[in-house]
Amino acid sequence: MPVADLLIREELLVVMYYAPWCHDSIRAKAEFTKAAKVLENKVSFVAINCWWPQGPCKKNYKFHRFPEIYIYHTTIDGIRFSGPLLAEYIVRFVEEVMYPLTFLYSEDMILNFVSKQDNSLIGFFDFNSSPQPPGFIQFYYASIRLLEKNPLQPIRCGVITQQFLAEELGLSDPNEIIMIRTFNESLLYPPSRNFTSSNIWSWALHHKEQSIVQWLNLPGHKSLELSAAIERGPALLVLAPVNHVYKTNYYLNMVREVGLLYHYCHEVPYLEFFLRQSVRDRADFLHGYSEQQDLCKNFYEVPEDLFSYPDRNCCVSVVGADKGLQNSKKICDFCRYMEKKLTPASLQPCNLEINKESAWFSYIYEFLSFFQNEANFILRESFSRKALARFIQNYTESALERHLRSESPRPSCDAASCSADVCVQEVTSKTFHSVVMQPGKDVVLLITAKWCGFCSSFSHTYLQLAKYFSSARDLVFARIDADRNDLRWEYTLDSYPTILFFPAHRKEDSVVFPSNFPKSLPNLIKFILAHAKRDLKTDTVVDICSKTCVNHNRRRVVHVMTHLRAKRRNIKRRISLLLNRRAHGKPVLKEALRSLWRTYRTVQRKIWNASLLQKLLFSHTRERLSQSVLKKHLVDIHKEGDSKYDLLPEANGLGQ
Repeated sequence: MPVADLLIREELLVVMYYAPWCHDSIRAKAEFTKAAKVLENKVSFVAINCWWPQGPCKKNYKFHRFPEIYIYHTTIDGIRFSGPLLAEYIVRFVEEVMYPLTFLYSEDMILNFVSKQDNSLIGFFDFNSSPQPPGFIQFYYASIRLLEKNPLQPIRCGVITQQFLAEELGLSDPNEIIMIRTFNESLLYPPSRNFTSSNIWSWALHHKEQSIVQWLNLPGHKSLELSAAIERGPALLVLAPVNHVYKTNYYLNMVREVGLLYHYCHEVPYLEFFLRQSVRDRADFLHGYSEQQDLCKNFYEVPEDLFSYPDRNCCVSVVGADKGLQNSKKICDFCRYMEKKLTPASLQPCNLEINKESAWFSYIYEFLSFFQNEANFILRESFSRKALARFIQNYTESALERHLRSESPRPSCDAASCSADVCVQEVTSKTFHSVVMQPGKDVVLLITAKWCGFCSSFSHTYLQLAKYFSSARDLVFARIDADRNDLRWEYTLDSYPTILFFPAHRKEDSVVFPSNFPKSLPNLIKFILAHAKRDLKTDTVVDICSKTCVNHNRRRVVHVMTHLRAKRRNIKRRISLLLNRRAHGKPVLKEALRSLWRTYRTVQRKIWNASLLQKLLFSHTRERLSQSVLKKHLVDIHKEGDSKYDLLPEANGLGQ
């Protein structure tokens, strides 16, 4: 049957526009079919291939993505479904479009109605004067549009028909609307505005207050929706299971209770009633869950040939059946969200005296964490209202330890990190302190990411650098994947690859390789030598000094010895002249004489060190100089000098 004929015949029609090649469309087909089976005697479901080039759908509609689900009412344009493409969400949305209004006949019903959401829209219509009061149809259409704008947390619409209830809410005349907001004063729909559906829902959306707990519906592809929610300041993120067939969201209610206490302790009218009602709803939810669990358990024992639907995991939703879903046997995945045992939280007194700067968000529960400044803190205990309140209290008092993502610790050197005698240690968040913060070691840390293309090409240069310093005893080369391991904020970077140098005994003086210098091997060597301790510099000189380099230093030390001996003779002669002047009774400045003696002793010590170095250089080959005992002797000689390279002035000429 053509869809146009169905639109004329059916009051409500659910249409899915799909593309046969689209993965999301293929996946949504099964969920759409399940929803159709649940509502097969109430609503018609139609799927249209909107990718066929010659089809009227392709010519008339320009969809940017597939699939798209619309609900068509007899007298209004299509209502777009923007929730998750799961059967229970589709069923819930269609049922709410079928019955978007709640009729309220008592004060308790009104209180119960407004306690379940932060924004409620209530209209007063006199059905005694007319079976269809003026303005009621417009209010009905507006309630459907409000469902479309946010199917997970819509502004709910209620209707009262009794004059005394209207007066309790401040409504004096029929066709008046009031918006009740939990944390702000209520608003009356201005009589000066035309009473049309578009004016009503646009006015409601403009004046609604932000929900104390925001339910996020992430689209399943790259988007800024989560980022926009948590970037405004500290945000509490709850990941929790949900079955949308249930009218009560257990975890959302629990978080909302804590939010009420957190933001508006003793300030909200009927606060205690709201809290008691929420706890009562959660208790009813657990009772229904227990019944459903027992029924599911019995269903597993039913022989397979007795199932009308070929799925051994099919399960009846008891609560769903109570709400009018008589055909819920044909939805086969209501039980999959109910595997964890739930424990009701007891009502706690209003004692959260903490600041009010956090925004509140809720999403499906695996863990709970705070986000601020790219740092997060995770609840480590069983999820309950009391534990949640304590978690928030500890956060505001800075008593929580930041959670850092970390890979599993790896061996200090594995085959992928080693080449011959070269080893680059793989660091994780858990091993960062034990590897990088070794007090007696200079540590070179390479920060990379798997997706970074230049990091892969730079790895070869980094291995060459590690091989260059392979004989250094107190120099460690390490690497960390910052995309899989969180670092503390002081080490967080915005570009990869980045090299950090942590000097021994001075870890607080760590330095970053300058970003404006090319990451070439000579530049990296200079960078390390410029910041390393003196022993490393001397070790490097000895280890990499070639035969030509050794001969050059032999000539240099002979030249230095000749220069120092000449300087010593000159000082000795000047001292003798001063002593002779004093012996003949001539005035001599004592300070001048003391200064010459100090210079003489300094030169004498240099000559002694140079003579030791001369003997070492002339009595050993280059191979023997690289041995650890002789190298230590050379280092000890250097430590006695006045400057780093007095005796090896060409030490920076590492290639000579």
